[in-house]
Amino acid sequence: GWDAVSSLASFEVLESEQALCEKMAKAAADQESREEWEFRKDEIKLVKDLLETNITCGLLTPPAYIGQVKVGLRKHEASYQMLQKKGKLSDAKRVQEWITIMKKEIAAAGKIASQQQAPSAAEAMALNQAQGGGGAGPAALPAEDGLVSYMVLEAELAEAAALVKQLGGHQADAAQEAVFRHGDLELKKKMLTDQIELGILSVETYKALLQAGLKAEEGNLRGDPERAALAARRIKLIKKELAAS
Repeated sequence: GWDAVSSLASFEVLESEQALCEKMAKAAADQESREEWEFRKDEIKLVKDLLETNITCGLLTPPAYIGQVKVGLRKHEASYQMLQKKGKLSDAKRVQEWITIMKKEIAAAGKIASQQQAPSAAEAMALNQAQGGGGAGPAALPAEDGLVSYMVLEAELAEAAALVKQLGGHQADAAQEAVFRHGDLELKKKMLTDQIELGILSVETYKALLQAGLKAEEGNLRGDPERAALAARRIKLIKKELAAS
């Protein structure tokens, strides 16, 4: 339905709805209504926690998140028109509040993006070394923009597994990094799979994530040769996945 929790792609809208659920549960006239609002509140908390984890783990990059919010905005605008036509003015007003929140969130993200300039690969490496990083460790890795794609995750998991096997007990530092990388990719793949299977990540939202990841990786083609080669491989897989969806 128009108010499905899985359709709430914005963190700020989720927070607003969570506050509403708490208010309505306290004001409920009967046990059944109170339980319905409390159930919705718990569902929202689950989606919020997953969203926070995705952002923290790098599964959802800031551009991909805003892409997700934009998809949600279009859906809510359509729901608003539908509810208005049906005369459900109270519900329409609630959706209009979501729309206002999401537009502000998108505008704020655009303002921040215009004020920031991503560091070059050389600058990122220098920053890592200045902070005590030793060479190209995990802190010096490029942003994982393309890792919103299931096909990219599968391909890079296979590469990481092959590298772990190849290094074996040799080159301890490199082997440790490879193991860390493999574990990180496995976690991202599991999280993505769980959200798709549970219906938390809709088909439309997933496509938006792929489009945002594709755009970000196309920007990475202008980086150093090694990063550009990685971006080219990811772009090929993301385009293949988009074509199949």
